[in-house]
Amino acid sequence: MSTLKFDKLEGLGNDFVLIDCRDGTQAPDEFQAARIADRHSGIGCDQVLAILSPREQGHCAYSIRNADGSCAVQCGNGARCIGWWLHLRGETAGPAVLESPGGLVTVTVEGPELVRASLQEPTFPKPVKDGQWPAQVKVDGRSVQFYPVDTGNPHAVVVRESGEPGHRLESLGPAMEASALFPDGVNVGLVEILDHETVKLQVHERGSGITRACGSGACAAACALIRAGLATSPVSVLQAGGSLVIEWKGEGFPIQMTGPARWVFKGEIECQNVTQ
Repeated sequence: MSTLKFDKLEGLGNDFVLIDCRDGTQAPDEFQAARIADRHSGIGCDQVLAILSPREQGHCAYSIRNADGSCAVQCGNGARCIGWWLHLRGETAGPAVLESPGGLVTVTVEGPELVRASLQEPTFPKPVKDGQWPAQVKVDGRSVQFYPVDTGNPHAVVVRESGEPGHRLESLGPAMEASALFPDGVNVGLVEILDHETVKLQVHERGSGITRACGSGACAAACALIRAGLATSPVSVLQAGGSLVIEWKGEGFPIQMTGPARWVFKGEIECQNVTQ
């Protein structure tokens, strides 16, 4: 049994438990992270973020575990929350470079509880099945068109058809995630285009389910639509927890994501060394 000190933060309702492991504290393993993330018997969160000592040029590094304990490679809202947490602790006076599992992220505090994150350039993989972009996948007995985008995490962006029920993601997300087309799983974003600079988005995150907001998913949706000529940068992405502004100038440029980050509370938790 070990005692872990933690901070709880949230960005657009996408909530995180941050554990500072730079003092030698061991980062939670798969099973401990799942216990911590449980909203009934733990603290409750979408992801557990372990703050680590930098490996190279960053201010700090961090690891990401989903609510089921599985590892993630990128978390845009989480990066902004780390940026706000560092700012509140007085550790940064300007932009901070974070070493995420998916590469370097630069975070800048733009104002009270407002943080901008600069993420690496997106990529647009073509599925092995047909090599087309956008691509097609058959789920729930029908063919679904989607835009594959990698923003550190793999995303499948589906444009919501006019009159289509909003609850469709409840079945579409798990079905696409389980498809053989995505052997490592996928985050599924269902996007509704309101105009060329405004969209609505729901995301089913692999390992966490439908969340109130997803930073990397917002980036994926905006970049996919910009690349397809369906949106113009900057794009306001409206989610259940609030809105993010995504800027992407195109090939060769990083993604800029700006939105709120808020510290909620801190505490301690007794964490058992469990193996199942």
